[in-house]
Amino acid sequence: MKLSYLALAIVALFAGLSLVSATGLFDDCGFSVGVSYSSRLKAPDGPPSTTGPFGHVSLWLENFTQEWNQYWHQEQVDYAKKWDISLVMYGYLIAARGKSKGFGDCDVSAGSNLCTDGANLLTGEDWTAILARYEYWASQYAKFVGGLRPMLWNIEPDFFQYSVMGSSLTYTSFIQKNPVPNTEMVVKWKQICSAIRKHLPTAYCGLDISPWMHEADAATWYGNFKDAGHVYMFTSGGRTAADNDLIRPSDRVKWKQIYELTGKPILADAGYGIGGGSDDSYVGAWRTLANAQARNAQGVMGVTIARTDGEVDYAITETAKIQNDFCALPKFSASTGEIIEDPDSGDDAGAEGGNAATQLATIFACFVAVVTLFF
Repeated sequence: MKLSYLALAIVALFAGLSLVSATGLFDDCGFSVGVSYSSRLKAPDGPPSTTGPFGHVSLWLENFTQEWNQYWHQEQVDYAKKWDISLVMYGYLIAARGKSKGFGDCDVSAGSNLCTDGANLLTGEDWTAILARYEYWASQYAKFVGGLRPMLWNIEPDFFQYSVMGSSLTYTSFIQKNPVPNTEMVVKWKQICSAIRKHLPTAYCGLDISPWMHEADAATWYGNFKDAGHVYMFTSGGRTAADNDLIRPSDRVKWKQIYELTGKPILADAGYGIGGGSDDSYVGAWRTLANAQARNAQGVMGVTIARTDGEVDYAITETAKIQNDFCALPKFSASTGEIIEDPDSGDDAGAEGGNAATQLATIFACFVAVVTLFF
């Protein structure tokens, strides 16, 4: 019996120790510079590095009938395993369902598009089919991602456009014919996240940012998702500014505002623009450490840079030069969204260390008490 209690005490001690070690969304990397997967990535070994040339590698799920491809999805997984980096997925399956029905993107189509008819996809057999596709993709990745860090899933870029609120704003160009009530949008988002976590229980689910919203509207919209269970926020559509307090200089919402409204760190993106076309005009600024430091202080935990095959060699070389410096920036907690490490600030680092030391002392005292009580 005493041995049983001793075993229980030891288990409790190690469980407590695991809680003391703070975990960031990109593990030990405070600011992850990632890239969209390209078949060109499998050719070079990349420059010498202990973490690989990037902090994460992404893919879009944007073809509704597409199946698992060993020469594409499997290669993305293999690349992540090779360098021990994170997988990031852009789940764009509502839009993919719409495009299979002939709907265009809002910013490239003046006819029936996702901003006029897209909300109809969030009901009936369309919605059932969309959730089934999320389950399919999660189940496929679950077969191969053992040993990797938790996946990050960017759920539905432009999700806001299907809502009642999105259709009621006076500064929007398109209006949904049958917009979804705001509270029901939260339910829909949670259903997608649940479909993913059914097969990938450790996955992190992200909520999309619409940077063109006005400030007060952003506060109202994201307030609806306060208890939705998202772990981080993300941008989509590229063209985000590393050298500006505004997410996009032409829009109104700021990085810091989103972080303070939601309490969640932000994954930015760059390297593409309207209609998915290449747009490198914002990429250089994201490779400047001073810009990354400024955005990191405003809640940004990384950036995904979309590259075409012909640009990958350059991306590998340039990103590898900065990845270690960027990773050394403060990281954000996967559980609270707060900064949990500040290597450049003695006060913050000391507080973190002090908290850890206090927790460790408490855990060890409990361990001694258990052993003393039963022995």
